[in-house]
Amino acid sequence: MSESHHRLTIRNESKIYSATGQGKIAFVSCEDIAAVTYRALVDDKSHDCDHVIYGRELLGYGDLAATLTDVLGKPITHTHLTESELAERYAKFGVPERYAKLLAEKDTNIKDGGEEHLNDTVEKVTGKPPKTFKEFAEENKAVWQ
Repeated sequence: MSESHHRLTIRNESKIYSATGQGKIAFVSCEDIAAVTYRALVDDKSHDCDHVIYGRELLGYGDLAATLTDVLGKPITHTHLTESELAERYAKFGVPERYAKLLAEKDTNIKDGGEEHLNDTVEKVTGKPPKTFKEFAEENKAVWQ
């Protein structure tokens, strides 16, 4: 959310565009991913596994827009697009057509519930729960202003 196209549309248009509908994702911060990675590298006992890392709450882009509205003090909206509209939007920004379609298909997977997963990996490995999106937004609000 703080990188690439979402950052720019939030800052410049006060909008988040997606084809995810009401689908939800367990957004996770790069700091939480890094903390798990650090522990996996330095702990005396090998973790001997592949860590699957999720955030601690399932959120749709409408939820993110509401949180950003609160944190930024200006209305942010989620604009629902179809998969083909989203692919066209990516292509307009210079994304190769095949890759634009692939990215848009990922939104449809989210819309269909394909990313609605939670787990406790971050807390089990680091001893601390993952950040909420609101915590992340408050820490990084300058990127959207």
